[in-house]
Amino acid sequence: MSRNEKKGKLRTSNDIYDRLKWDEQLAKDEYFVGYVDRFRGVLEIPFADFIPGGDIPFHRVYYFRTNEGYVWDRETRLDLLFHSGEPNSLRNPEFM
Repeated sequence: MSRNEKKGKLRTSNDIYDRLKWDEQLAKDEYFVGYVDRFRGVLEIPFADFIPGGDIPFHRVYYFRTNEGYVWDRETRLDLLFHSGEPNSLRNPEFM
């Protein structure tokens, strides 16, 4: 990517959480939330165990995944739910 090319704006972890919570076509029990703990590093919990406004703030969430792979990843700017972020991200037809 050249200096003049702009990266697409990546949807927030809060946006992804809301989509997973309210989209009835997505099986919530298949999703996991990866987050950074200040003392223990990257940890993961089932989507159902994540409580907005709880112990894990949204700014510490770094990915959402299923057993099939990542659907949103902050570091690589992957977003298969809204197709935001990097324009060249791989697309998964299941989420189109």
